[in-house]
Amino acid sequence: MNKLPKGILLDVDHTMVKADKIVTPRLAQIIERLITETDIVVGLCTGRSYAMLRSYLLSFFPDETYHVVAGGGQVINKKGIKLWENKLPHQLVRDIGTWATNQGGAFSFGKDATYYASTVIARKHFAEQHWKYEVNDPETLSDWSVPLITMYQVPLNPTDILPQRGQVSIKYMESRHGYFADITARNVSKATAATEWAAHYGFKLADILAVGDSPNDMELLQVVGQPIAMGNSIPELKAIAQQTIGSVDEDGLAIFLETLLQN
Repeated sequence: MNKLPKGILLDVDHTMVKADKIVTPRLAQIIERLITETDIVVGLCTGRSYAMLRSYLLSFFPDETYHVVAGGGQVINKKGIKLWENKLPHQLVRDIGTWATNQGGAFSFGKDATYYASTVIARKHFAEQHWKYEVNDPETLSDWSVPLITMYQVPLNPTDILPQRGQVSIKYMESRHGYFADITARNVSKATAATEWAAHYGFKLADILAVGDSPNDMELLQVVGQPIAMGNSIPELKAIAQQTIGSVDEDGLAIFLETLLQN
């Protein structure tokens, strides 16, 4: 490591947490030490929405710290105060949701403090998560404008067949439950929101250390000064990273962050 960063942005799934979705005590301790013992700003940079993060993941950070959420569609703090966002308009979200449903799939999105899912099965699944976030039916909403919508069980490569594909950015990924697609406004990514995040704190992208593992981390790792890939990352991410660290199953992020306090 050449120098200590001014800011650290951390992906969540398969970076901070493995399949059990729990932050290990070792990682929780090192995050607390970085926050309390250094001047480094530490935040999340994730495809997950604020509604999913507020009850559990955000509890490891100070109230005033801002985080990049919703795949880069929003920068927000624990209290729900938004620094920046780029929302998909209401009708576009409805059209995408209708298309996903007509394809035999499902969709979900976060809006403010509540998460919305299109099927009873999905709502039950999300409600049972130990992160304990509130889940509801999107049809209870009058305004569907949100920074990100996720589609599940849709045909492969929605980038090619989604009617609205020219209006949006799509990140196609795989989880243990199958394939899904995260959709944000066109040209929105974690990198665009990281620019806003860095500007708020008065430093440059070159001053940021970012850690990730998935396709939605590609743009971010291409623009930050210290790009770090998890050992379980996709090969394309390892190829652009400055360093590849241990896997999430080995608590690789905690072990790596501990080295920052040894400088």
